[in-house]
Amino acid sequence: MAANTLTEKRPDRNLIEPGDTLAVYIDGILPWRNGRTDLQPPPIPVMQVGNGKAVWGLPVPVNADGEIILPHFEEVAVNGRTVSEASLLLRELCIARRLAREDEKYQLAVSVSMLLKSYESGEIRAVTGSVPLTEKVNE
Repeated sequence: MAANTLTEKRPDRNLIEPGDTLAVYIDGILPWRNGRTDLQPPPIPVMQVGNGKAVWGLPVPVNADGEIILPHFEEVAVNGRTVSEASLLLRELCIARRLAREDEKYQLAVSVSMLLKSYESGEIRAVTGSVPLTEKVNE
């Protein structure tokens, strides 16, 4: 084995970086219901890469600047954050942009999961069915 292979720093799988694809779900915003609470919410998509863990949300690529683009948000800088930090950031932005009330902060369903790392390959596919908000995807 080459010496440089042993000392080569591997990217931190837990940190978001340009080229990654995240699975993002924000209740009423992604997928968008246009503020209508009288509509039946669309099923939450469940995505999977190969035989990897199924995650819920829509696939959102991280651009070359380490940002994601979502409805009602400008570019959101996620580079170097964990998915938990990105989820908290999106929740705070929902409050700041008045897409949710402060008293709803911890009731607002926001989920960010790693779907595909920039250095991995695989086909992102939708898994049949959806996962209700009250249930967790099997880990």
